[in-house]
Amino acid sequence: MSAYEQPPLDLDAVCQRWRNRRHSWRPRSEGGFDPTRYQLHEMPNDLVNRAKAFVLAHHYSGSWPVIFTMIFPSATAVT
Repeated sequence: MSAYEQPPLDLDAVCQRWRNRRHSWRPRSEGGFDPTRYQLHEMPNDLVNRAKAFVLAHHYSGSWPVIFTMIFPSATAVT
């Protein structure tokens, strides 16, 4: 293996995290995504707007995916 190659990731042992549009791989033992720990609830508009600001700052594309605009139309005013 050359100095530029990396061993393959064990995707059952790690999860990808995004912060400031940069990714990192963290061990699942540090709190990887477990869908059984979450539920879906409608959010009030002020919380949706805060969520949108977070996604714009940290999502790898720096965008508010169109699906969110369809689900949360009131959040379209936040840029």
